[in-house]
Amino acid sequence: MIPVRKQAPIIVVGLGVQALLLMRIFSRMGRRVIAVGTRNYIGQLCRYGEKIVVLDSTGLIEALKELSEEYGRGTTCFISGGGDLAFLLERFPDIYSHFHVSSGPAETVNCFLTKDTSYRLAEARGIETGRWGLLYQFMNGEKDPDTELDYPVYLKWNRDMSRSHPARGKMWRLESSRALRDWFADADTVESKNLLVQSSFDEQGQAARVSFGGYFEGGQCNAEIVVRQVRESRAGLFSFLRQLTGKDAEIVSEAARRLIGGTEFSGFCEVEFFMEAETGRLVLIDVNPRLWGWCELLGKRYPSLGEIVCGLAKGSTYPAIPGSLTWTHFLRDIVVLGKGAVAERNPLRLISGLVDYSAEGTVACWDWRDIKPFFGGVLNAICGKSE
Repeated sequence: MIPVRKQAPIIVVGLGVQALLLMRIFSRMGRRVIAVGTRNYIGQLCRYGEKIVVLDSTGLIEALKELSEEYGRGTTCFISGGGDLAFLLERFPDIYSHFHVSSGPAETVNCFLTKDTSYRLAEARGIETGRWGLLYQFMNGEKDPDTELDYPVYLKWNRDMSRSHPARGKMWRLESSRALRDWFADADTVESKNLLVQSSFDEQGQAARVSFGGYFEGGQCNAEIVVRQVRESRAGLFSFLRQLTGKDAEIVSEAARRLIGGTEFSGFCEVEFFMEAETGRLVLIDVNPRLWGWCELLGKRYPSLGEIVCGLAKGSTYPAIPGSLTWTHFLRDIVVLGKGAVAERNPLRLISGLVDYSAEGTVACWDWRDIKPFFGGVLNAICGKSE
């Protein structure tokens, strides 16, 4: 749990959708929140908390040092986004001595941030990871892309890229070893050294992409939700999710708890899998030891999430809203539905997708008590700003 120091603020690094959840839940508990990050209209337009907008990553480090000096070492700090977390671990690892960082310990965070180490840990705990390897291993002859991979494959960052290196994408699907070789030929030095290849578990398009999101304290999960992807953008980003319940949710939850439990990890964490519909077989995709893009749904399921994180909720189990919830990134999903309708020449595809919104759902950034961040997402899109 985070230390409850009434005189000290809670520091949130970032101004995106993940930071927005923290700004809202802690401010509504009466806590003072200071969010610091580069320009992002979602967090900047939030009615809650104080904002410090910095020009670049160097300014972020300077601002954090100043906050540590002003409020004292041990002040609670949440690093909300993957880019900021990777950057700070790389360029400012002393953040763990300046603050009580929610995601920790640092060694465990580093393990989960890097896919090859998290895959090895998963394999040691009986969780499948499929056939995989680092891109340079296939290109320098250490591994054979023709015999040691099953196509199609996913090409993705072995570690969340810090803001010091602008990424041209998050994940790519490649259909053959020739496509993989062509990609490597065009890759820059950073990409060639930091990309990982994983065989697709879903050659027939029958597996579901599922995610576990939870809050852990010393390896014990205190709040959780499991979701199934319904739609995603071409870049692999979720646009519409539905809560998974029943036996399938239990299978995913058990695997995620087995992976995270025993590591003494504390903080928010997302674990992504492919799941075979008929058998329930899981293959690990990714571990994100921090808040994730659809984290608002965890707050929706647990009205007392702030109290759980602060250690103020009593008892060993915490009340969760029953039923199946949904989450949508509205702007992204409209694009996905529109492109699908055009590709199929079927305008009813768009209408049928919109029917999904009639369920008990959460729209990214939307809150009747704090509506401006939703329109901040529109401004981000107009300005070409990543969320």
